[in-house]
Amino acid sequence: MTNTIDYLICDDLQKEIADFIAIDEQNQKVIVVHCKHKESVKSASAFQDLCGQAVKNIGYLIKNNVDLMDLTNHIKLWDANEWDYYKKYGKDKNSKTVRIKTKRIIKGNITGKAFWEKYKSIIKSPDSKTEVWLVMDGLSRNVFKQQLEKDKPEEQISQLMWILYCTQEIISEVGGVLKVFCSE
Repeated sequence: MTNTIDYLICDDLQKEIADFIAIDEQNQKVIVVHCKHKESVKSASAFQDLCGQAVKNIGYLIKNNVDLMDLTNHIKLWDANEWDYYKKYGKDKNSKTVRIKTKRIIKGNITGKAFWEKYKSIIKSPDSKTEVWLVMDGLSRNVFKQQLEKDKPEEQISQLMWILYCTQEIISEVGGVLKVFCSE
């Protein structure tokens, strides 16, 4: 089955539901994406922040809870014409900061209010699917796999496994599926 994302919103607002929220209408799926950039290839502490964000916002995935959520401020920001953010390239004196202007509604011709109504409709549907994606470029799949193959993996790996296990348990309690994306 192919992911067919119809709507995508950047919700990185300090008090966000997730960094990105996607709706796949054909498959009645909501995807919330939590992202972090960390340099460490196997840090449990780095993942604790990411998993904490996913767990903290679990209420937005509970079928009988979404109608209680007040997203007035989110919707206003989603509908705002442009959002500025700055991206720094390079680490030394030759680094350059670029100003990027974009809209928070990245994909789909929709208003913030209509997006939220579709979101709630899908979440409350008994046939809906919910995915929580954790995206961290600092985790290396190969390093992680090598550590798991050892008789005694490093302490960070055991801690990371517990953090991921606990996060998956909480997400599965509300009918969601956890997916982890990392570097090779």
